[in-house]
Amino acid sequence: MSLKKINPKKKNYKKMKKTIDIKIYSDFIYLAYVRRFVESIGQEEVWDSDVTEQVVISVDEAVTNVMEHAYECKQGCPIKISFVIEVDKFSVFIIDQGKSFDFRQLLMGDIEKKLEERLRRGRGTIIMKRFMDTLEYRSEEGKGNILKMVKHL
Repeated sequence: MSLKKINPKKKNYKKMKKTIDIKIYSDFIYLAYVRRFVESIGQEEVWDSDVTEQVVISVDEAVTNVMEHAYECKQGCPIKISFVIEVDKFSVFIIDQGKSFDFRQLLMGDIEKKLEERLRRGRGTIIMKRFMDTLEYRSEEGKGNILKMVKHL
């Protein structure tokens, strides 16, 4: 994990754009660490508890999807997570080198109907769409799959 140094005594510290990059591997044991890390960001930035919970759930769902679907539960594959903290928004970028999929098809149509149809599985992306303000996915040659989620604060 690499952290950019930030001086909390510096004037306008809260207004500064802060970026934190972490790298984990596709093993479900890392999910608890990622959840706690996102919770700690929410606490440090003094987010409302509902906002923190929504972001934690969304990041957890996204990383779980990478492990289950992009890497097909194969352990040891890299996942990079970048957190960008700004005064008015929080962005998360999740980057992997696994299988890509048609993200647009998943989000098309009536979300409520899709939730009813999917009783036990497949609700993660719909939950992320509901909790986050922006959800974008792209697959780029040489860069891998990139999921961007934004929560306006």
